[in-house]
Amino acid sequence: MNNNDLYSYLPAIGSLLQDRRLADLEEGMRLRLCRRAVDAFRCQIEGGSCAFVSKEDFAEAIIRQVLAQSQPDLVPVINATGVILHTNLGRAPLAPAALAALSQLGSYTNLEYDLTAGRRQGREEHLEALLQALTGAEAALVVNNNAAALLLISRTLALGLDCLIARGELLEIGASCRIGDIIASGGADLQEVGSANCVYLKDYQESLTPRTALIFRIHRSNFQLRGFTHQPSIPELAAFAKDKNLVLACDLGSGSLLPDWEEESDPARLLDLGVDLLCFSGDKLLGGPQAGIILGRKHLIKRLRQNPLYRALRIDKMTTAALAATLACWGRPEEREAIPILGMLRKSETELLAAAQELAEALAKIPGLQASIEWETDQIGGGALPGWAPDSPQIALTASIAAEELRERLRRGSPPVIARIKRERLYLSPRTLLPGQAEQMICAIKEAIK
Repeated sequence: MNNNDLYSYLPAIGSLLQDRRLADLEEGMRLRLCRRAVDAFRCQIEGGSCAFVSKEDFAEAIIRQVLAQSQPDLVPVINATGVILHTNLGRAPLAPAALAALSQLGSYTNLEYDLTAGRRQGREEHLEALLQALTGAEAALVVNNNAAALLLISRTLALGLDCLIARGELLEIGASCRIGDIIASGGADLQEVGSANCVYLKDYQESLTPRTALIFRIHRSNFQLRGFTHQPSIPELAAFAKDKNLVLACDLGSGSLLPDWEEESDPARLLDLGVDLLCFSGDKLLGGPQAGIILGRKHLIKRLRQNPLYRALRIDKMTTAALAATLACWGRPEEREAIPILGMLRKSETELLAAAQELAEALAKIPGLQASIEWETDQIGGGALPGWAPDSPQIALTASIAAEELRERLRRGSPPVIARIKRERLYLSPRTLLPGQAEQMICAIKEAIK
């Protein structure tokens, strides 16, 4: 069949608009979506990738596409990959307290209103007191992500001035985005010091000029550097910065309020050691919504807040509510345990093995499916704790259909299940399953192999 025949099978826009399944769509939206869908199929015909061979097939496919594009497509998925902070899946799932806080936003709120004094207040005041109490910071500010925090610090404190950064700390954080590019885009002149593996205090001293305003220390949160390495300690850098009237800022990347995980990412400890400013993400080891949290000296935070750029980077009421609720959980050890990523990180081998065995037994009862338990590596993901990669029990599935086909069916199912393939088998990790999802996943797998 040639292309001209296929073009003739494309339905007229007028006939599509009359389909009763589209009747509840706004008229202009319905017309634009139908045109877009027809154009998409016309492009498929031109490219030789169209699989339809009848008018009925075309019409049905176009209607399905219009209906799909008229609905929101952000949906809950089941993460069975074993990657806890899976960036493609939204990083940290929110705690029940954060979800409850979001549910209250259907009403007006006191986002920028002081109920006690009856006057306007800054929205950041809902978060600053909590962050001060949790970390000992003099002041705090929150922007929409950690890259925004870097940008605001650079723009405010080093516009047209020099910023010193160790060559081995010029990280790439994903999607071809590099720390140095973010800082430079704020207007700072980036001056690299040291070598890829070693930087000494004398390197900073020798790079100092009258234009130097800022030292940035970047935590290697997404990789490890081993072997012949060296870097000055935080107290050494802090003393040098203070002596030369420079600002020492630290980007912690993922950040953590649990010092037993990693001392160099503990905000309270770093502030005590003399760091002037630090920033980290809200949706990684903190377990909250996407945000860039900035802590530090009161006079520096004031300068950041007064920068007009801050208004473009500030957070909205939903992030404020979810982050405040998450921080409140951190302040109460019993509620802290309800933050999902903490539970996932702390699951013992015994707990995981019991969950894996229960899942494997249930899945083995499904006709056409074989399930066994194997030990594979789970990951924290999200550019955090690169050394954390424990071997954990996972369920390996062999089905009557190919692993790739099973993974695609699960991905397209309801709810979608995201899994990994190794050695031509599908692997499911119980570590990243939320309460109730094991049962949902079993049902999804039953449906997928029918």
